[in-house]
Amino acid sequence: MDKKKVRKVREDSFGLLMKKVVLQIEKELNLRLADVGLNVKTFGIIMLLLEEEGLTQKELGTRTGVQDYATTRVLDSLEQQGLIERRPHPTSRRANLIFLTKKGQEQRGKLPKLIKGVNEDFLAVCNRDERKILQDALTKILDSRLLK
Repeated sequence: MDKKKVRKVREDSFGLLMKKVVLQIEKELNLRLADVGLNVKTFGIIMLLLEEEGLTQKELGTRTGVQDYATTRVLDSLEQQGLIERRPHPTSRRANLIFLTKKGQEQRGKLPKLIKGVNEDFLAVCNRDERKILQDALTKILDSRLLK
């Protein structure tokens, strides 16, 4: 295959396109999250805890798709910022349950709006039907991969 065809395959790659979109979203998210003292690595944990507190570190890592060592670092950072606290697990000496502090709970009024704003900005070039098609297609692709 000649160089032009290789380039065309690479440039038309669904994976490359998705990666470029994700990188742009992360860049914008980091800019906006900096205003509330968070970043892309920390906000996922806070969002999960806003939905459900009392999860273990392992559960948080699994649900966010973050390795154990990285989850520990993120939790350490959030604890130092006074956003979370670790409490002893009632049946396991090795595990802690993670809860938001009052300061962490204050993110409830900020993060969902921030995320919606980023989503809206990125999807502004699409009309309602295009957004629905895009979301349905991505959900279908993800669901098909999760079944394997």
